[in-house]
Amino acid sequence: MEGDHLIHEIKTKQEELNNILLLTCFNFSDQKVQQLNKELDNLILQYLQCMMDKKTDI
Repeated sequence: MEGDHLIHEIKTKQEELNNILLLTCFNFSDQKVQQLNKELDNLILQYLQCMMDKKTDI
């Protein structure tokens, strides 16, 4: 995935996670919160890998 697309995905996932956290009264043990957190972590790792790949292409 392209970097700009990943940034959009990360922002969207952050908003979704924030909304779920508010709905669950910041219950970090909630399964949906944990799942969204994992998805967000994966998107961030993909973005970092994309940036590293771009840097090594130069």
